[in-house]
Amino acid sequence: MKALKNLAKLVFALAIVITAFTVQANAADYTDEVVIMNGHKYEGTRPYKQPSIYKLVVPSRGTITVSGYYTSKDNGWPTIGIYTTANCDYNSRLFGVGLEAGETQVESNSASLDAGTYYLSCYDGSVSNSFSFSYVFWVDYDFDTTLEPKLTSPKAGQFKITATKGDKVSGYEIRYKVKGAKKWTTETLATKKTLNHVISGLTSGKKYTVQVRKYVTDTYGDTYFSNWSAAKNVKIK
Repeated sequence: MKALKNLAKLVFALAIVITAFTVQANAADYTDEVVIMNGHKYEGTRPYKQPSIYKLVVPSRGTITVSGYYTSKDNGWPTIGIYTTANCDYNSRLFGVGLEAGETQVESNSASLDAGTYYLSCYDGSVSNSFSFSYVFWVDYDFDTTLEPKLTSPKAGQFKITATKGDKVSGYEIRYKVKGAKKWTTETLATKKTLNHVISGLTSGKKYTVQVRKYVTDTYGDTYFSNWSAAKNVKIK
C-alpha cells in the first residue's frame, strides 16, 4: 500500500513538461522538482516546449541513468542533459544522451553524481518544437564506501565509537556483542552529525565486537542503509 501511495506521488510530481535548453533561464524557470528516491524510476512522455527545466534533488552520492527516445517527422538530434546550474549552461553539463527517433531506438547514458541539486534539460538540436519526448531516469545510491569507526573504552563498562559521516546521513545503526557470541544488540542513533557516541552497561574486562552503518531517510519516509563496517574489537575497562 505504501508503495502505491509513493507511486501516486511520483505520478503527480511527474505531471510536467520536459525541459528545454536555454542560456536565458534562471533558477525560477524550472517547471517542477522531485527528490530522487533510491532505485525508483521516473518516466513519462511529454511534448517538447521551451523554456522549462526539471529540478532533481539527489539526497546521496550515486549513479544516475537516463534513457529515452523521441517521435518526430524531422531528422534531428535531441539530447537530454544533466546540468549543475539552473540556467543549464553548456559548460555545466555533466553528460548528455543523444536520442534516436522511434521506440525501438532507445538510447541510454549514466554518470556518477554527488549528493546535491541538478537540472535535467532537453535540447532540441535541429528538430522542430513539435516532437514528443519519452524518458526514463533513476539514481542508484552508492553505499559501497562503508564507515571506518574508531573504538575506545574511556570508562568502566563503556565503549566510545566515532566515525566520519561522509555523505548526507540521517542516522546510524550500531550493533555489538561479546566477542564470540551469536546474538547482537543493536542501537539506532538518529543524528545528522558526525558519529560520536558512548554505549554503557557493558561487562568490564570483556572484549566486544562492534559494527556500524549509516542510513538515509528520503522525503517519502523510505530508509536506505550502507553496508556494515568491518567488525572491530574493543576491550572494556
